[in-house]
Amino acid sequence: IERIRKNLIYLQEAKRRNVAVTDDELAAAFRQIESPNSVAAGGLERHLADRGIDKDSLAARLRAEIAWGKLVRQRVMPTVSVSDEEVDAVINRLKSAAGQFEVQVSEIFLGVDAQDQEENVRRAGQRLVEQVRAGADFAALARQFSEGTTAAQGGDVGWVLPGTLSDELDAAIEKLARNAVTDPIRAPGGFFVLKARDRRRIDVADINDTRLTLH
Repeated sequence: IERIRKNLIYLQEAKRRNVAVTDDELAAAFRQIESPNSVAAGGLERHLADRGIDKDSLAARLRAEIAWGKLVRQRVMPTVSVSDEEVDAVINRLKSAAGQFEVQVSEIFLGVDAQDQEENVRRAGQRLVEQVRAGADFAALARQFSEGTTAAQGGDVGWVLPGTLSDELDAAIEKLARNAVTDPIRAPGGFFVLKARDRRRIDVADINDTRLTLH
């Protein structure tokens, strides 16, 4: 119910500001799900059905998130700038982490707005974990159920340096095997289910050859 309410708010605000989602944008969002999951073009509906995920529900979720993303970019991005100091801070963090391992992480976030919701949310998270461990696609579940900002990207957090996340999440991914998922982890705001998609040792190249992406 909370997810549906948020999606309606996203769509209403986008409509109020004349931000529309085209069929081509929705089709592109579906293709972004197909490609990483080795699904043939046009085969997503069968892929979702095999995993018990309703395509119409996913489409509604994607349409709301695309609209909200367009609205945020329209309203916020013109005010964003990255300073030299912020770039230097990232470079220094990479240098200090050289030789350690970083993890490519995906997440499903389920928010807890009141204390009496906690156990129900934890159980919902555990059901998602069981689906993933039974073969369900993590990215598709993240798109449908996650309430985090990464939902539209299938829960993709990206490469995470040690000490980047909260202590609870950092400790969990430190010992998580490749392609394994955690049980629901209670952290500020709600419960997280994390997947370690890959793991690599951090090497810092020459600064002049380093490209940074800052959010």
